[in-house]
Amino acid sequence: MVKVSGVPYDVELPLSPCTKVCKLDETKSYCIACFRFKEEIASWRDYTKEQREMVTALTETRRIMYEANKRINKPE
Repeated sequence: MVKVSGVPYDVELPLSPCTKVCKLDETKSYCIACFRFKEEIASWRDYTKEQREMVTALTETRRIMYEANKRINKPE
């Protein structure tokens, strides 16, 4: 059994996308290692299974956008 915010859950919660290599983007808004916003990182432990799944899906979209932007803006 897993506890989230002191409440027991019988569901398996998604693991954190944290890579243990925190590095904020230029705007200091999100981590370019796990692609979560600072608020998502701070709130992760309190999120429900559904919230964690949503954030995890969003991080993949952010990663794709970040990589595409790097290729577009690559200095020649």
